[in-house]
Amino acid sequence: MKAILTLVFVFSCALAWAQVDLYPSVTFRGHKYGVHGVAISPDGSKILTISGDSIAFLWDNKGNKLASLKGHMSKLRTGIFSPDGTKMLTSSYDATARLWDLKGKNTATFIGHSYWLEGAVFSPDGNKVLTASNDNTARLWDLQGNTLAILRGHKEYVTSAVFSPDGSKIVTSSYDNTARIWDLEGKTISTLTGHKTWVLTAAFPPQGDKILTTSWDSTARLWDIKGNTTATFSGGKGRAYHAVFSLDGTKVLLACPNNTARLFDLEGNTLATFRGHTKWVSHAVFSPDGTKIVTCAGDGTARLWDLQGNTLAIFRGMQYNVATATFFPDGNKVLIEASSDLTARIYDLPKNLGAKAANNPLSKKSKKLLKNK
Repeated sequence: MKAILTLVFVFSCALAWAQVDLYPSVTFRGHKYGVHGVAISPDGSKILTISGDSIAFLWDNKGNKLASLKGHMSKLRTGIFSPDGTKMLTSSYDATARLWDLKGKNTATFIGHSYWLEGAVFSPDGNKVLTASNDNTARLWDLQGNTLAILRGHKEYVTSAVFSPDGSKIVTSSYDNTARIWDLEGKTISTLTGHKTWVLTAAFPPQGDKILTTSWDSTARLWDIKGNTTATFSGGKGRAYHAVFSLDGTKVLLACPNNTARLFDLEGNTLATFRGHTKWVSHAVFSPDGTKIVTCAGDGTARLWDLQGNTLAIFRGMQYNVATATFFPDGNKVLIEASSDLTARIYDLPKNLGAKAANNPLSKKSKKLLKNK
């Protein structure tokens, strides 16, 4: 019994020593309603925040406001930077998307949808814009706001629309329980059928040879370009909130409603389960080098993990639901959106975080005790 108690004590000490609490170095305040999205410029020098107050703010990475993007007539849905960082694109419940320069000037407005937008993205070369709408269509535009193609075929709301990495294809997801792959002329290449209810997101891996979808049916699915399901990833009962490919395209990370996130291989086998949150996990992302993961949850925290499921740090200082996290390009900072408390925050990551546990004498002792158990 004494040996068991010693082992438990040593493990507890090792865990406490290795895990750290992190607090924000910069907080972005100014929105009157919830922050619905954040983006980081490609060079990491600027931040874009969007809100239910119909305004987007451009900031430097020290928390100084550079510009206010005013013009939308309803709350904003998404906001991003162009691939070269010289432009910004916002979408709104007012059924439009808008293009902005870095001074906050509206340079083009994308008008044509008859219902609110779910999102707007740039093509990989930055020369086109793609919008998804609850009018059951997606639209392709040039940067002057001219419609190039209308993607018709879905029978319900289009929940997302993104380009393939080479810009030659588009994938959409819909409340009609399907996803579709399209060419740039608006012709359907294949329809992905198999989810039992609404499909929330669809995305390509960096290699562009597969599709990953998430659904309200509690699963994510992997598909080939022809529309065949090749793997199914289960996240427990409830909505499969968010799923992403690893940068090398060999793994899938799923945010789950059962307070966990899960890492899978492409055959659907669980590689690691990330436990520690006390409410639903709504978002999960990989670090730029692929060695760490951040999860966001309804318990008012975000967590940093290694790929084995060990908590390296807990991001503190937020309230209520923590919505999304984005790594800075260098991987040394994380931008976290806490929608319910009207803020976004930057957290600095300590150097060699995660290496402490391996060099911790208590960790070595615990391994010896476990071996001799």
